[in-house]
Amino acid sequence: MWCGTPPQRQTLIINTGGHGTAFPCTGCQGNCGKGPHTDDYFQPERSSTFQEPACDQCAFGECPNYDPSSRGQRCQFSLGYAEGSSWTSTEANDYCYIGGLHNKALSIDDTGADDLDPHIAERYAFHLHFCCQTSLSGLFQEQLADGILAMDNSNVSFWHQMYDKGKISEELLSRCFSRQRSVSREGTRAGAMTLGGSDDRLHLYPMVYSKHEDVW
Repeated sequence: MWCGTPPQRQTLIINTGGHGTAFPCTGCQGNCGKGPHTDDYFQPERSSTFQEPACDQCAFGECPNYDPSSRGQRCQFSLGYAEGSSWTSTEANDYCYIGGLHNKALSIDDTGADDLDPHIAERYAFHLHFCCQTSLSGLFQEQLADGILAMDNSNVSFWHQMYDKGKISEELLSRCFSRQRSVSREGTRAGAMTLGGSDDRLHLYPMVYSKHEDVW
């Protein structure tokens, strides 16, 4: 994912079981994985399009002890996982897109005509509501990826925000997995993700669907 103006790269793991796209930002306290992580912290101060939502616009959490007459309050959100990892954050908005070139950000002037051309990725950028992580624990400190990409079935997931902003016309996504023997900071071919539908050119076999049970 590339976020900000100019864009900064953040490498994320895909999470279909929880909401909140999140990655460490400047000021993350303690061990925020700067050593193992692929990329540096996201720096809001370097982005001309970075915004923090008002307390009545929180998408994930809330402003603690909210007082409408006070200024400077921040939407806060935290999340924990069954294996023991957790993170805390403040909420944010910025101009983001997925895909494109791996080691170079795109600009609005980079245009491509073919749907396989990575330069078209910037056309699908939108103002994403995400979480600026302020502290991490467990595997979030040790993993190669910087943060996590929310692809769950909620109205704040990445794909649903993308749909709401009119960047994809259908509420669909598909993933094609491949397992590699090793991982690298320079990139690992772990498969492909298609937003807004599926791409038959990636298929070796017909699509298989699973039933969605809205039961916990």
